[in-house]
Order: sequence, then C-alpha cells, then structure tokens
Amino acid sequence: MKKIIALSLFTIGSMASAQQSRDYYDDDPYYDYEDHSGFSDVIIAKVIDVRPITETISVPERREMCERIPPEERRRHKSHGGAILGGIIGGVLGNQVGKGNGRKAATAAGLVIGSAIGNKNDERRAHAPGPDTRCYLDTVYREEEQLAGYDVSYRYNGEVRHTRMRQHPGSEIQLRVDVSVIE
Repeated sequence: MKKIIALSLFTIGSMASAQQSRDYYDDDPYYDYEDHSGFSDVIIAKVIDVRPITETISVPERREMCERIPPEERRRHKSHGGAILGGIIGGVLGNQVGKGNGRKAATAAGLVIGSAIGNKNDERRAHAPGPDTRCYLDTVYREEEQLAGYDVSYRYNGEVRHTRMRQHPGSEIQLRVDVSVIE
C-alpha cells in the first residue's frame, strides 16, 4: 500500500514538474515541444550555429616523373667491338680473293678496311643522341582538407551549449534529458 501511494505521489509530482517546466519554456523561441505529450526524456532544441571542423591529411598519389637528361650523360661509351668485328669480316672476305701472296695482301687489306669501317660505325653510335628525357613512377603526397565533423551551438535551459557531431544537425537537435535522484 505504501508503495502505491509513493508511486502515485511521484507520478503527480513528475507531471506537475513537467507542466511547470513546459510553462517556463513556452516563451522560449528555441524550444519546440510539438508532438511530445507529457513528460519525455527527448526534447528538441533549436540550433544556433554550426561550424565545420576540418583536418589536414596527406594523400599519396602515384605520378610519372620525367626529367631531362644532360647531353654529357646521353653520350655512350666508345666501344672497340665494331673495329674488331669489322676486321674479322674484312679479313675473311679478303682471304677469298687472290692466290698466294695476293691472297695474303687481300686478307691484310680486308682486315684494315673492315677495322676502319667498324671503328667509324662505333664512333657514329657513340655520338648519336640518346633519349632526351628519363621517366619513372614516384609517390608524391599532397595535403587535402577533409571534413571531420561539426561544432554545434544550441540553446538548452536558457543557456547556449556546445557539442561536436559527425553529421550536420540541420536546424534542430534532439537532446536526451536524463533525470536521476541525488541522494
């Protein structure tokens, strides 16, 4: 019986308190109690200000990097392979011509002429221009502003309060009012 009386008194007190607080906020334009009947633990407060919070992050990007090669680097190293190969080929061809001492002279002439031609070919390749540019893939980092959330100002109980939210709240914010007994 005592429990029923205590519960009834608590319920009547809560309803009276809710009505009194409702009367207090009726003049406050920042509160909207539509669609809330009686005492509720969720209220709607008007948002006063919303400011985006940004943070700077580094974003990796793969890019093709190209650079000019100086002319000194483009020259190739001189090789003697062409002279050697030309001498062998010239000697073999010269050996095919003539008989006796003539053959020896033709082989020697073929060797000298083949070496000279091979050497000229090596020189031409050494001075031939190589590629003007060298390209490679590289990772570069660029800084980017990223939205991290919102600083929200709202009015509750006659005071301006602040919170952080992940999403934009719009013009209103829902507040959970938690009532607990202080002993």
